[in-house]
Amino acid sequence: MMSVGLTALLSGAAYTLLPLEWWALPLWAIYAAACGTVATGTWIIAHECGHNAFSEYRWLDDFLGFIIHTSFLVPYFSVQRTHAVHHAFTNHMERGHTGVPRVRGDGSKREQLYNEMEEQDFLALNLFNHLALGWPFYLVIGVNSGAAYGT
Repeated sequence: MMSVGLTALLSGAAYTLLPLEWWALPLWAIYAAACGTVATGTWIIAHECGHNAFSEYRWLDDFLGFIIHTSFLVPYFSVQRTHAVHHAFTNHMERGHTGVPRVRGDGSKREQLYNEMEEQDFLALNLFNHLALGWPFYLVIGVNSGAAYGT
Protein backbone atom coordinates (compact mmCIF):
# COMPACT_ATOMS: atom_id res chain seq x y z
CA MET A 1 0.00 0.00 0.00
CA MET A 2 2.92 2.31 0.72
CA SER A 3 4.21 1.82 -2.81
CA VAL A 4 0.86 2.81 -4.32
CA GLY A 5 0.60 5.84 -2.04
CA LEU A 6 4.12 7.08 -2.77
CA THR A 7 3.60 6.56 -6.50
CA ALA A 8 0.38 8.58 -6.37
CA LEU A 9 2.06 11.29 -4.28
CA LEU A 10 5.01 11.62 -6.67
CA SER A 11 2.71 11.56 -9.70
CA GLY A 12 0.51 14.28 -8.24
CA ALA A 13 3.53 16.40 -7.37
CA ALA A 14 4.96 16.03 -10.89
CA TYR A 15 1.62 16.87 -12.47
CA THR A 16 1.29 19.96 -10.29
CA LEU A 17 4.88 21.21 -10.17
CA LEU A 18 6.76 20.11 -13.28
CA PRO A 19 6.12 22.05 -16.48
CA LEU A 20 6.13 20.40 -19.89
CA GLU A 21 9.13 22.43 -21.05
CA TRP A 22 12.48 21.29 -22.48
CA TRP A 23 14.44 22.90 -19.66
CA ALA A 24 12.54 20.69 -17.15
CA LEU A 25 13.67 17.45 -18.82
CA PRO A 26 16.30 16.70 -16.12
CA LEU A 27 13.62 17.17 -13.46
CA TRP A 28 11.32 14.78 -15.31
CA ALA A 29 14.17 12.24 -15.45
CA ILE A 30 14.62 12.52 -11.68
CA TYR A 31 10.87 12.12 -11.22
CA ALA A 32 10.85 9.03 -13.48
CA ALA A 33 13.67 7.40 -11.50
CA ALA A 34 12.02 8.17 -8.15
CA CYS A 35 8.54 7.11 -9.27
CA GLY A 36 9.86 3.94 -10.90
CA THR A 37 11.71 3.08 -7.71
CA VAL A 38 8.70 3.43 -5.42
CA ALA A 39 6.39 1.70 -7.96
CA THR A 40 8.62 -1.40 -7.85
CA GLY A 41 6.73 -2.66 -4.81
CA THR A 42 3.48 -2.60 -6.75
CA TRP A 43 5.15 -4.29 -9.72
CA ILE A 44 6.36 -7.11 -7.45
CA ILE A 45 2.77 -7.80 -6.42
CA ALA A 46 1.79 -7.92 -10.10
CA HIS A 47 4.72 -10.26 -10.79
CA GLU A 48 3.64 -12.63 -8.03
CA CYS A 49 0.07 -12.55 -9.37
CA GLY A 50 1.46 -13.66 -12.72
CA HIS A 51 2.99 -16.68 -10.99
CA ASN A 52 -0.32 -17.30 -9.16
CA ALA A 53 1.64 -16.89 -5.93
CA PHE A 54 -0.07 -13.84 -4.41
CA SER A 55 -3.17 -15.59 -3.09
CA GLU A 56 -4.74 -19.03 -2.92
CA TYR A 57 -7.28 -17.98 -5.55
CA ARG A 58 -6.24 -17.89 -9.19
CA TRP A 59 -9.15 -15.57 -10.08
CA LEU A 60 -7.92 -13.04 -7.50
CA ASP A 61 -4.34 -13.26 -8.77
CA ASP A 62 -5.52 -12.75 -12.35
CA PHE A 63 -7.87 -9.90 -11.44
CA LEU A 64 -5.31 -8.01 -9.35
CA GLY A 65 -2.47 -8.78 -11.77
CA PHE A 66 -4.57 -7.54 -14.68
CA ILE A 67 -5.46 -4.29 -12.86
CA ILE A 68 -1.85 -3.55 -11.84
CA HIS A 69 -0.35 -4.50 -15.20
CA THR A 70 -2.94 -2.39 -17.00
CA SER A 71 -2.12 0.60 -14.79
CA PHE A 72 1.51 0.20 -15.90
CA LEU A 73 0.39 -0.19 -19.56
CA VAL A 74 1.73 -3.76 -19.72
CA PRO A 75 -0.43 -6.66 -20.99
CA TYR A 76 -0.95 -9.05 -18.06
CA PHE A 77 -1.77 -12.28 -19.87
CA SER A 78 1.00 -11.85 -22.46
CA VAL A 79 3.54 -11.26 -19.70
CA GLN A 80 2.17 -14.16 -17.68
CA ARG A 81 2.57 -16.50 -20.67
CA THR A 82 6.01 -15.41 -21.82
CA HIS A 83 7.31 -15.19 -18.26
CA ALA A 84 6.19 -18.78 -17.62
CA VAL A 85 8.06 -19.89 -20.75
CA HIS A 86 11.10 -17.94 -19.55
CA HIS A 87 11.07 -19.79 -16.21
CA ALA A 88 10.44 -23.17 -17.81
CA PHE A 89 13.52 -22.89 -20.04
CA THR A 90 15.90 -20.60 -18.15
CA ASN A 91 19.50 -21.25 -19.25
CA HIS A 92 18.43 -23.83 -21.84
CA MET A 93 20.75 -23.35 -24.81
CA GLU A 94 18.11 -24.11 -27.45
CA ARG A 95 14.69 -23.50 -25.92
CA GLY A 96 15.48 -20.54 -23.68
CA HIS A 97 13.24 -17.54 -23.98
CA THR A 98 15.63 -14.72 -23.04
CA GLY A 99 19.37 -14.30 -23.06
CA VAL A 100 19.98 -17.23 -25.39
CA PRO A 101 23.29 -16.81 -27.22
CA ARG A 102 23.25 -17.10 -30.99
CA VAL A 103 25.14 -20.01 -32.49
CA ARG A 104 27.66 -18.99 -35.13
CA GLY A 105 27.48 -20.93 -38.35
CA ASP A 106 23.75 -21.65 -38.12
CA GLY A 107 23.16 -19.99 -41.53
CA SER A 108 20.34 -17.81 -40.25
CA LYS A 109 19.33 -14.59 -41.98
CA ARG A 110 20.39 -12.79 -38.81
CA GLU A 111 23.91 -14.20 -39.10
CA GLN A 112 24.08 -13.33 -42.80
CA LEU A 113 23.06 -9.77 -42.00
CA TYR A 114 25.67 -9.62 -39.24
CA ASN A 115 28.38 -10.73 -41.67
CA GLU A 116 27.35 -8.12 -44.26
CA MET A 117 27.06 -5.08 -41.96
CA GLU A 118 29.44 -3.11 -39.83
CA GLU A 119 29.10 -4.20 -36.21
CA GLN A 120 27.87 -0.83 -34.90
CA ASP A 121 25.24 -0.66 -37.68
CA PHE A 122 24.09 -4.19 -36.89
CA LEU A 123 23.80 -3.34 -33.18
CA ALA A 124 21.87 -0.15 -33.98
CA LEU A 125 19.48 -2.14 -36.18
CA ASN A 126 18.96 -4.70 -33.40
CA LEU A 127 18.30 -1.94 -30.88
CA PHE A 128 15.78 -0.31 -33.22
CA ASN A 129 14.06 -3.64 -33.95
CA HIS A 130 13.80 -4.48 -30.25
CA LEU A 131 12.67 -1.10 -28.92
CA ALA A 132 10.76 0.47 -31.83
CA LEU A 133 9.16 -2.69 -33.24
CA GLY A 134 9.42 -5.66 -30.89
CA TRP A 135 8.37 -4.06 -27.60
CA PRO A 136 5.36 -2.17 -29.04
CA PHE A 137 4.17 -5.29 -30.91
CA TYR A 138 4.52 -7.30 -27.70
CA LEU A 139 2.53 -4.73 -25.73
CA VAL A 140 -0.22 -4.25 -28.32
CA ILE A 141 -0.79 -7.73 -29.76
CA GLY A 142 1.27 -10.09 -27.60
CA VAL A 143 3.93 -10.97 -30.16
CA ASN A 144 6.78 -12.76 -28.42
CA SER A 145 9.82 -14.73 -29.44
CA GLY A 146 8.33 -16.68 -32.29
CA ALA A 147 5.90 -19.33 -33.42
CA ALA A 148 7.60 -22.02 -31.33
CA TYR A 149 6.15 -20.41 -28.20
CA GLY A 150 2.79 -19.21 -29.51
CA THR A 151 1.28 -15.77 -29.02
